[in-house]
Amino acid sequence: MRFNRNHGCTTNGASLAEAIGAICILLPFLLLALDGAVFFAAITINDSACKNACRAASTGAPDAVIKGEPRKNALAELHLSQPPSNLIQISPNIEVTENLQPPIPGSPFGGPVHGEVSVETKAEVSLPFITKLLRRGPTIVSARHTYAYTWVMPPEVAN
Repeated sequence: MRFNRNHGCTTNGASLAEAIGAICILLPFLLLALDGAVFFAAITINDSACKNACRAASTGAPDAVIKGEPRKNALAELHLSQPPSNLIQISPNIEVTENLQPPIPGSPFGGPVHGEVSVETKAEVSLPFITKLLRRGPTIVSARHTYAYTWVMPPEVAN
C-alpha cells in the first residue's frame, strides 16, 4: 500500500472500482430514459401529424360530394408530416370517417356542409436501446382527431 504524499490517502484503485460500478448501475437507467424520450417523441409527432391530417381533411369537400377527397387531403398532409428519422414511421394506412348532418347543400344554391371528419393514424416506433432487447418488433402508437367541416359548397358545384 502506497501513500500519496500530496493528499495523505491511499491510491489502490478503489475510486476507479466505484466509478465503474456506478456506471454499470446507472447506464441501463440512462438508456431506458432515452427509450422513453424516443417513445414520447413518437407519441407527440404522431399526434401532431394526425391533427394536421384531420384539419386538411376537414377543409375539403366531404366524401358524399367528391369521392375520396377527405382521404386524399389527409394523406397529402400526412406525407408532409413524416419525420426524417427511421425510428418513427407513420403508416399511410389511415382511417378517415365522416359524419354528415343532412341536408347536404344542393343545386342551385350550394352552402355550408354540416358535419365532422375523423382521422386515425398509427405510427411504428423502433425503440433503440433497452426496450429493443426486451420486446421484439416495433411498438405501435395511434392518435385520433375529429374536426368539423369548414368547406362551403359553391353554387356551381352543387348538383
